[in-house]
Amino acid sequence: MSAKRDARDAPGAAALSIRGLRARYGTVTVLRDVDLEVGAGQVVALLGANGAGKTTLMRTAAGVVSAAAGTVHVNGADVTRLAPNQRARRSLCLIPEGRGIFRNLTVEENLRINTPPWVKPVSFDSAYQAFPILAERRKQIAGTLSGGQQQMLALTRAWLSQASVVLVDEASMGLAPVMVDVIFEALHALAARGVSLLLVEQYVKRALAMADTVYLMKKGVVTRAGDPATLEESDLAAEYLSHGTVAAGNARGEPGTGPGTGTGQGAGQG
Repeated sequence: MSAKRDARDAPGAAALSIRGLRARYGTVTVLRDVDLEVGAGQVVALLGANGAGKTTLMRTAAGVVSAAAGTVHVNGADVTRLAPNQRARRSLCLIPEGRGIFRNLTVEENLRINTPPWVKPVSFDSAYQAFPILAERRKQIAGTLSGGQQQMLALTRAWLSQASVVLVDEASMGLAPVMVDVIFEALHALAARGVSLLLVEQYVKRALAMADTVYLMKKGVVTRAGDPATLEESDLAAEYLSHGTVAAGNARGEPGTGPGTGTGQGAGQG
């Protein structure tokens, strides 16, 4: 079942609104006056080559990187100067690139850490319903799970936090196709619950298939925003993924294999 919905059916207030956002690492400017909006209950795909600034945008929206200029609003509230934990209290959740888990702890201990202190009563049922295999492995040390199971564990934060806005950065990176299926089923399930999603994703065709809106970034600037149906695959491959190709005619939507395609190998700062 597709999570894609008619944007006209979504509520008017933006779940996430970014205006004139700038960010830098030291003296190097990475984001330049970025505007982006995720409507309530909508899915937005954020695409671009390695080094375009996608990960920095996600981290700045979540408060991990401080904004040099511009504003970030979550569900209408200005969170630009709030710390990451305060933004989380405002119902914003970041699933960072890489498997953000505690490898030396059990699955259940990781779930407990993934549950914010303001969520009461504490229950792991939603995580186990989303990923039943984790219920079977609840006493297993997280570092001994398969890569796909570790990514499931990282994604449970989206359920346990009860966030209304979830930023997902490359959830499928490095996973086998069968595990990518499971991850996208989970993302569809989140969207079906009305959670607003901002996706940075290497599986371009899959991201576009579930997105209401797509933003393209290049060198820290949004170069295009609009309906995914208007995006030409050849233009995306030539201009935004430079040397590689978007997987054309591939039913699963696997990424291309050339440099710059975002396969997770040798990826630079996004």
